Parts: sequence; structure tokens; C-alpha cells
Amino acid sequence: PMLAESQDVHSARLMLGESGREEFQVVVDGDLEQAIYPELVEASSGISIALGPDAKGKGMRWLIEGQPGDEAIIALDLAAADRRRMVTWTVAPSPAQPPRGSSPDIVGIVGDDRVLE
Repeated sequence: PMLAESQDVHSARLMLGESGREEFQVVVDGDLEQAIYPELVEASSGISIALGPDAKGKGMRWLIEGQPGDEAIIALDLAAADRRRMVTWTVAPSPAQPPRGSSPDIVGIVGDDRVLE
């Protein structure tokens, strides 16, 4: 789930899996019919205009790249004047020894159109 930083800015953390790549959309209240997605396939942070929320973004996802175990901090800024900056992220190197059994907070959809919580 996303955490509210302010009325318009929300954030979430995502740990990159074994491939070091994660694709995602942002969904409103877990509803796939209300997705926010990039105009371009596999868009990088700040590059593609954010579209939606609607059901027209099938297959359109942002792509985060890094090393396995890296942590991405995803930001959703609903007040961004430039819609390319509405969904952005930074990637931090993985900690030396992540705690066992911990699971990252996930935002939106990853991979095969399943909603993650």
C-alpha cells in the first residue's frame, strides 16, 4: 500500500526481485479498472506521461531496473504540473543483510496483471 506523505503525494517501497527488474502500474483501491499507467511501454522514471486512472492501460507499465534486492522508493504526486513527473522513483542499493521473512510494500501491479497488496 502507498503511504500519504501529504494530501497529494503518496509513496511506497518495493524490493527488486531476482531479475533486478520490476514493472508496475498504480491502481486506485486495488481496482484494475482504475489504473494509472505510462504512455510508453516499460517507461523509466520521469520519462512518460501518466495516463488514467482508467481501464485502458493493459500491458502499459513503468519499469524499475537495479540489482536484485535493491529497494525502490516510488512516489505518486497527484499535483504534479508535468504528468511525466506524476510517478517517479529512486533506487537504493540493497542493505548488506536484509531481515529474514520481511516483505516489501508493493504499489500497483507487477508482472502478470495481479493486484499485489
